[in-house]
Amino acid sequence: DEYLADLKEFLSFVEKDAGQKPWILAHSNGALVAALYLSQSPNAAQGAVFSSPYFRNAIRPNVLELFLAYGVGAVVPWLPIKAPLPSHLLTHDEEWQRHIDSDKLHGRTLTPRWYRCLLTEQERVLQLAAQFTAPVMVVQSGADKVANPDASREWCDAAGSTDKNYTEYPGLFHELFMERPGDRNRVIGEVVDWFDRHIG
Repeated sequence: DEYLADLKEFLSFVEKDAGQKPWILAHSNGALVAALYLSQSPNAAQGAVFSSPYFRNAIRPNVLELFLAYGVGAVVPWLPIKAPLPSHLLTHDEEWQRHIDSDKLHGRTLTPRWYRCLLTEQERVLQLAAQFTAPVMVVQSGADKVANPDASREWCDAAGSTDKNYTEYPGLFHELFMERPGDRNRVIGEVVDWFDRHIG
């Protein structure tokens, strides 16, 4: 709910500043938040592009993770838990891997409450997919180690929009816009073309 409230405030600010409803480009967890919000407020934006949306974990949570989320989380929901995701599983590009490894703001911990809410909202976004009616493009990494590609396809198939496009890139990792130059330029080019056709 806090993420949704923040997005609502941000979109309102952009609309007031630009004098028109915005277009959204959102990645991973940001795409999850944006998809949830537009499913409930379909007129808040003109359309969206979602990159590797975090609609389901690529690896199903194990018993320990579920215990931490629902057991420990009920007692100490704020407890920081290390959850490092190696940069070599995010992108093939070694330069971007070094940037990620040295970025002090790159998230390396989570809390049981956050993880429990994530699992709940991932289920909800798929349930609400039919209510998503804005134009949408989904670009999904085919070898994603974070976000499950099957969930992205399921969501796009179920989305209520009559203007929707799903493109999957075999072999690419989660951070599509940080992949090797040839790969990321292809993805970025197709996203730009989509925006050009719609905003034109």
